[in-house]
Parts: sequence; structure tokens; C-alpha cells
Amino acid sequence: MDGHVQLTAPGLGVTVEDVLRAVLGPHANDAVPLEGGTRSSAFRHRRGIVLRISERVGAGERFENERAALALLGRVSDVRCPAVVDSGRHGPFFWQMTTLIQGPSVASLWPNASSKERRWFVDAAAQTLADVHRLGLPFFGDFVGPRYASTEDLLAARLAHARAEGTKAGRFEPLEFDALASRVTERARAIPAVKEFRHGDFHFGNLLFVDRDLAVVDFEWAGGGCGVADLAIDDYQEEVAAESPALLQTSYCERIGVDRDAFQQSLFAARALWKLLQASTRRSPLKAVANKAELLDLLSRRQTAVPTTALSITMAGR
Repeated sequence: MDGHVQLTAPGLGVTVEDVLRAVLGPHANDAVPLEGGTRSSAFRHRRGIVLRISERVGAGERFENERAALALLGRVSDVRCPAVVDSGRHGPFFWQMTTLIQGPSVASLWPNASSKERRWFVDAAAQTLADVHRLGLPFFGDFVGPRYASTEDLLAARLAHARAEGTKAGRFEPLEFDALASRVTERARAIPAVKEFRHGDFHFGNLLFVDRDLAVVDFEWAGGGCGVADLAIDDYQEEVAAESPALLQTSYCERIGVDRDAFQQSLFAARALWKLLQASTRRSPLKAVANKAELLDLLSRRQTAVPTTALSITMAGR
């Protein structure tokens, strides 16, 4: 992950130095840039600290959301993850400082891993994800911001935001979005109404291999809801670890005691919702267009109806 990235945002270099000095002391200005995330610039300090900085709209809320999620995990879970050291704002930049977990990402190891090693990575990732989901939360929604009484309320809020963003950006005409949202909402009934602790951006790029174990990072999008959403972003998973999504889904189903065929209906619904949200809100027009095409392809497929009652009971009560 180490590399040298250009400090292209005006004032970013000064912000890094100011924050490091304020938190770690007057001589703590020797941070090394890290390659990686698309939403923020990251820097590693020799004291075992990672500093992430972003001026994107909503970055402050995302960092605060992650801070709350990691605080809870640190209190109630054995899942290995960073701890937040401090966070704040410096001019137009929001920043968050966390402890460094030293280790390569599973995504970086995947291409050269043996079949046995890949099997271990998949099973360990599935178990880690199941452990996170089992924690549960008393609400639907994110840690920071509105919380919702039902999955219907959460879905309505997500779609309202996507509609506003998608039509403003010219990705959808209002009536076109409404028609697609109606079809997605119909399918979303297959998603169990359970309040699990979902990670929000779970893929092998956010899993680190440390001491024959896995650590999880990047909890900016964590919140309460059905954990199937963490497996619905399989386009990202495929991009960082080819041929792994189906293996991960199968292993996950084995660990939570759910038949994979039954699981597919809720996964299909969550994937369709994910594609609609991405088509509406992605900053890259090309990515948005690609997600829209994938959404239309998904909705054109005929899905065999399978009972989801057993799935809901199992996921809620495991």
C-alpha cells in the first residue's frame, strides 16, 4: 500500500503538517503518503498512526460515523480494527487519525495466493463478516444522522436522496427514476428486516492480513440494517479479488446457517438497490452510466421466487 501520492489539493500539505504537530507534537511532521482510498488522502506516521484527510462534501459526517462505529467495536467485539486517536477540521479539510494496523491487504495478496491460501482468505473473511453482523444494533441507519424505525423508512430516505442527486446530475429523468425505484422497492421486500451491524464497504481491499488473522478497516459507511448489503457490492469485490465474490457468499451462508439458494433473492434485491444508488450518486459519470446499465440488466432478469421467512428468522436470531 505504501507509495508516494502527489499532494494536489491546495493547502493539503500544510494541513497534514499542522494536524500532526497539533496532535503528536511540534516535530511530528514526517508522514509518508499512502496509496489507496478514493474518498480521502492518507498518510502514515512512524508512531503507528494513520491520518486521513478529505475536503469532500459529507467527509466530516463519514469520519464521525466511523469514529462511533469503531468505538462500539472496541467495547463489545474481538474483531480486529483500528481505534480513533482524534479527529477534527482544518480549514476546508476534515481529518481523522487512527491507529495503524500494519499488514498487506488481502486484495494485494490474492493474485499470487495458492488455492489453499485463497480458501483460507475467503473463509476467514466470511467468518469476520458474520462476527460483525452478529453484534447487531438497536436502529436502522447510520451511527451519525437520522435513524429509522423500519427498513421501509430507511429505504425511502435512501431513495429520496438518490433521486435528488441523480436527477440533479442528469443521470435520470424524474419519471424514469421513479419507475426504477418502484421496481427496486418491490424487490427490496425480500431483504430481511434485521438490525445487524453492517460494515458498509466490505471487500478484500479493506481486509488486512496480520499475524495469521484478518483486520478490518474503513468503517465510514457502517450502520444498522441487513448485512446482506455487505455482500451486494460484489462488483468492488470482483475488481479487487477476481473470482472471489461467489466463494465469499457461499462461505458466508455456511457460517450463518442459511441455504445459499434462498439467500440469492435477498442478495439480488440488495444488489439492485446498490446499483440504483451508485448510478445516482457516483461522482464519475462513466461509473454512474455503468451502474445504470448493470441495474437495467439486473431488473430484466426473471428471479425464481423462494421463501424468505426462514432466511429472515435465521438472520435475525443466529
